Amino acid sequence: MSTRPNATAGEGLLGPGRCTWLLIALAPLGGVLAVNRFLRSGLERGWVARGLGLALWSLAGAGCGYAPITATSIPVETQRLYVAPVKNDTFRPGLEGQVTAAMLRQFRQDGRVQLVSGEAAGGVLAARITAYENIPITFTAFDVGSRYRVRVWLSVQLTPRGQEKPIREDRVAGEAYYNTGASVVLTRTAEEDAIQRAVRDLASQVVARMLDTP
Repeated sequence: MSTRPNATAGEGLLGPGRCTWLLIALAPLGGVLAVNRFLRSGLERGWVARGLGLALWSLAGAGCGYAPITATSIPVETQRLYVAPVKNDTFRPGLEGQVTAAMLRQFRQDGRVQLVSGEAAGGVLAARITAYENIPITFTAFDVGSRYRVRVWLSVQLTPRGQEKPIREDRVAGEAYYNTGASVVLTRTAEEDAIQRAVRDLASQVVARMLDTP
């Protein structure tokens, strides 16, 4: 009849289920040499790495300095958000529709707030286009603009429903660049394309500043 071999020294006390707790107990006491011998022996058996890995995974899951990627700094009640139609104080027609659509799209892609109608909202995002800039930054030999910078300025506020004082307030600018074309039509097309890129840049900044600002 076969008999079970004698357990190696310490195997009964230092099995895989107890390795993690012994590490935690020894480390604060400064048992550096003991821990070193323990790890060297455990690595030969293979269970120290497994136990230590499980311990680290447990600590991460317990929230030791861990913040989920979906976290946002705004109060929970305002995370049901209504984005009001953007108002336009400039002479550039159609900008308000482009900015509103870009912000809605960016909030959906971000995913940290739920977009709802006004009645169901806990927070209201109100924005107003305050300026549109189309400024030459490079000139030809005849002092004619050949490269332009487009900027769209937006004043934005995030206010809890039923309150008057905003919890977030900022002035943001989205910008993009374009080169003039060989004709008026090509130049106008290039400007329109730059406006779209500037509006996307603007929407990205609005979402970041409204949700990430502490």
